[in-house]
Amino acid sequence: MHRSIRLAPCLALAMAMALPACGDKDADDTGASTDDTGGAPAATGLPEGTSTWTGSFESSGFPFLLEAEIVNDGGDLTATATFSDDPDSPSGMGSGTFTLQGTHAPESGLVALAPTAWVEAPAFEVELVGIEATWDHEARTLTGRVADYASGSDNSFAGGALSATLVSGEGAASGLGDEEASLDDGELSFSGTMQCTSSVRDVEATLTHDGAGGLSGRMTIGDPDLTDPLGVLEFTGVHNPSTGGITLVPGLWVDPDHTTVSFFIDGTYDPASGAFTGDQLTNVAACPAGTWNVSF
Repeated sequence: MHRSIRLAPCLALAMAMALPACGDKDADDTGASTDDTGGAPAATGLPEGTSTWTGSFESSGFPFLLEAEIVNDGGDLTATATFSDDPDSPSGMGSGTFTLQGTHAPESGLVALAPTAWVEAPAFEVELVGIEATWDHEARTLTGRVADYASGSDNSFAGGALSATLVSGEGAASGLGDEEASLDDGELSFSGTMQCTSSVRDVEATLTHDGAGGLSGRMTIGDPDLTDPLGVLEFTGVHNPSTGGITLVPGLWVDPDHTTVSFFIDGTYDPASGAFTGDQLTNVAACPAGTWNVSF
């Protein structure tokens, strides 16, 4: 798979499995503040509808400026991000704009966005990147770090810290909703198939759902089937219990003895069938749409 210059240009923040959303809390709190009447938890998620953001991030040791727009539909996210050189320490990259899609978990404030395509590519060839971050309802900020890729030949990350502040977004805060499409809490497993630039491959994984939208685990990728595996990839991610949205963010390879580049997954869980289907998203947007098909 192609591997380009690793200057991550974007609204992108990889997960330190982020901080919970702020609010009045006690020892039994799940992360959401309570309302003034002592009733149901008050919604503290991202603003519904369109919001705009400004901030900065670091990648490959360079600072970049950021402008972004996020559209939130009950926890399902789409976004457009524009990055530009910091004039105080320019990388020579210039500017670029690209799109993303992903998931927000309002209970914990977690946000994960996977890259989809360039709107306007920068002067130099760079990788599309995604984000993993946490929304702080009281501070009105997203914080995290650029979420980029590892490969067997370069099993490391170039992304650095990111912070973005809400500029506008008058929609109501996202809440938990009916939670009818929620994964079970605890350790889960799935298996199925995926495809990018190669043939269809088998995949299986074990993940842990923390009950507040946070995911972590490992997946084994077949070459093409699991009797002859390509390798094992760590991942983190975000799940929305009302929409069923799941966005997985790549971690490091456990066994980096190949050249394959890692990838994001963005899809939806159907509790009626147990299916988790969607898109595999890479640094060069090379994978056919809808080729991620697994079941819990």
